[in-house]
Amino acid sequence: MARRKTSKLGTGWRRWLGLGALAAGGAALAWLTRREPMPQTVDDLGFDRFERADEAAETDFTLPADSHESWLAGPSGTIRIVERNRGGQHTVLFVHGLGGCLEHWAGQLAALPPSLHGVAVDLPGHGGSEITGDPAELTVPMMAHSLGAVTDALGVRRLTLVAHSYGATVATAWAGSAPRRVAGLFLVDPNGDQTKLDNKQRDGFLGALRSDTLGELRWHFSQILVGSQPQVRERVLMDLEQVDPETLLRLTERSVEYSPLTDLDRYTGPTHALISEMNDLETSLHRLRPALPASKILGASHWLMLDKPATFNRVLADFLDEVRDRLAGSRPVPVVDEG
Repeated sequence: MARRKTSKLGTGWRRWLGLGALAAGGAALAWLTRREPMPQTVDDLGFDRFERADEAAETDFTLPADSHESWLAGPSGTIRIVERNRGGQHTVLFVHGLGGCLEHWAGQLAALPPSLHGVAVDLPGHGGSEITGDPAELTVPMMAHSLGAVTDALGVRRLTLVAHSYGATVATAWAGSAPRRVAGLFLVDPNGDQTKLDNKQRDGFLGALRSDTLGELRWHFSQILVGSQPQVRERVLMDLEQVDPETLLRLTERSVEYSPLTDLDRYTGPTHALISEMNDLETSLHRLRPALPASKILGASHWLMLDKPATFNRVLADFLDEVRDRLAGSRPVPVVDEG
């Protein structure tokens, strides 16, 4: 493990996640202090529209007792989803990150008011979702098709996407391909644009990953879990190890070839990036697109929704209010009958 801690690949990996402030050294910290304006920092006042969460309590990964689990047909295999408040007026689709699973959103599903239909999805190859073909064929746009398949299967015409890390990249791709079906895009510590990395840095990272995929990912995940609760760290690393290393490698290889900027520009609806202290580099989305609204949660790891649920849910509730107000002034989305 000592070899990885001293490796020059550390910075490249953290930039791949958009999280380069962590242990990046004096030069990087000096760069950060020169960048203005910084994203607004949010506080821990809680929220009124969601049930309050106690951030001092241990994070619970248990799904709400009134949630409903099901499996849907997707473009790359069966997709596992969990729903809550099926009669809600608006659907919120939660998308986890690389190596995660839908249980990472258990706290958000439990906090949803009855007016919101919550859906959490396991991405292909994660949790209870399958990959029936070659993982190497799962590009970011193809992964995004899975979100479209879930939306179609549920008969949802328009929804809000809440997506974390790599999942935020996937959600952005789908929002760009089907902007009229997305009412809001809430990006949680999203990956930046890895195509902006130089070839030497990118090739070095991928070479190390190919030699020991799970070992490299586990070490790097440990670095961006700094500041998390012990049970969050344990669960995140456990979930990572449940995913086939070949799937993790192929998804990573495809993601570094994809720039989210075109799809982000195609989507013109309400958008917000909620970031950690580490996600403030030149490759971060809010740096590349200064018009992207962004706010920052202090004292949390990359998994913001698990470390700071009360703060997270308050910011999300404010964003969903913005989406609701925008929908109240919009015309119905027409349905095109291709039959």
